[in-house]
Amino acid sequence: MQFWATLHFLSAHLRDCTDCYLASLPGRFVLPPVEGAG
Repeated sequence: MQFWATLHFLSAHLRDCTDCYLASLPGRFVLPPVEGAG
């Protein structure tokens, strides 16, 4: 199932870079890019 493939990918990604992933969520799903937020 696609769900398990996605879950596996996300778990591996989170394991590698939890902070990077979480930081990318607001810009990707909720808010437009914020200037000077880097």
